[in-house]
Amino acid sequence: MISYDTNYGIKMISISGNMDFSYTEAPWVHKKGNQYYLSYAAGFPERIVYAVATNPAGPYTYIGIVNEIAGNCNTNHQAVVEYKNNWYFVYHNGGIQTDGGSFSRSLCIDKLEYDENGLYKPVIMTTKGVDMLVPPVVNTINPISNSAECPFIYDPKQQLITLKEENDYQIVDVFGRVINTGHSTTVNVNQFSRGMYIITNGLQSYKFIRK
Repeated sequence: MISYDTNYGIKMISISGNMDFSYTEAPWVHKKGNQYYLSYAAGFPERIVYAVATNPAGPYTYIGIVNEIAGNCNTNHQAVVEYKNNWYFVYHNGGIQTDGGSFSRSLCIDKLEYDENGLYKPVIMTTKGVDMLVPPVVNTINPISNSAECPFIYDPKQQLITLKEENDYQIVDVFGRVINTGHSTTVNVNQFSRGMYIITNGLQSYKFIRK
């Protein structure tokens, strides 16, 4: 945001209730139905908490923690978005670095669900992320090959996939479900069930058969 409505001005909002931790930073407001949800980072190290109201300007009622401390990063900032009738919680941790870190942040996304009262269910950090909404069209995806253009090498005897360049990768099944994800030069698929899978480095996708 680079500007605001000067006629409306800057207004303080109030949050009632016993807050577990004091406000730190990173407010985010979204609307679902007739209710407004204000989430923000609280305490330090940061976790994400939230409050609700029937008006975007409040007053808000504090509800509680929705996303806990990452454990490998002192900060956590969030966004809540709706896409094709699904709600998602976007946040960060320090997962890419082995020892974590506060400034080399790893972008994360997990599904956000609401309970019968329209309140958030806790968002548990995962390394899996979210599945595809639409399954991939397998027939349009080339198989892993020995061509120079293919960024992967698959050894079916060892059940090992090698990335020609160390990179993030994600493996999904033909239904779009995330099976494995990480950052490496090799991926062992020996424990996978037999069948067709798709591996991507974010730029190129190839399929392989785990026999």
